[in-house]
Amino acid sequence: MKFSIHFRKIFHKRFRETIGGNVRAFARKDAGAVTVDWVVLSAAVVGLLAAGYGYLRSGTLDLADGTESYLGATGPRDF
Repeated sequence: MKFSIHFRKIFHKRFRETIGGNVRAFARKDAGAVTVDWVVLSAAVVGLLAAGYGYLRSGTLDLADGTESYLGATGPRDF
């Protein structure tokens, strides 16, 4: 019984020193946080552009069709 308690104390102490220390050191580092922010921001911009492309395309096609019909209806002497 005494051996088991002593082993647990040593194990927990070593765990806190090695694994726990590594986890705390990892949590304190923020060097990659800026990269993650840029990736998320870039993905949001690309998503918004992809969503707006449909509206832009349909408006452009409507304008092109209107211009084509206007120019087709007028002759050279109308200018």
